Amino acid sequence: DRYNPYALVNRGNIHYKSGELEKARDYYQESLSIESGCAEALYNLGLTFKTMGNLDNSLECFEKLHAILNNCPEVIYQIASLYDMKSDIQQSVDWFMHLITIVPTDPGILAQIGAIYDQDNDRSQAFQYF
Repeated sequence: DRYNPYALVNRGNIHYKSGELEKARDYYQESLSIESGCAEALYNLGLTFKTMGNLDNSLECFEKLHAILNNCPEVIYQIASLYDMKSDIQQSVDWFMHLITIVPTDPGILAQIGAIYDQDNDRSQAFQYF
């Protein structure tokens, strides 16, 4: 159904899983043209851009989604991860810090913050999170 955004997301998911990222991207974008607030399409489009190496477009998708789903840990994690991939240490740490206010006992998040500080040669900060 060409007018059902969720059907288009499903088609995009099939192409994403098959490694056909350009086709997946097109289906997610078509879904968003029908329903601009379709969270599934926006999230999957962000993941597709991230997999394609288009970090700026991916970040744009996740920031739009954050405006819709304000404190969704999965979205905040993706934003923090993208800033880390872009080597923007301060933004990455800020987003990870925001994330641990939502999921304060997640050892994976704490370890990532420690690793970022370690990469920045700030051992004293790194040790606080390991």
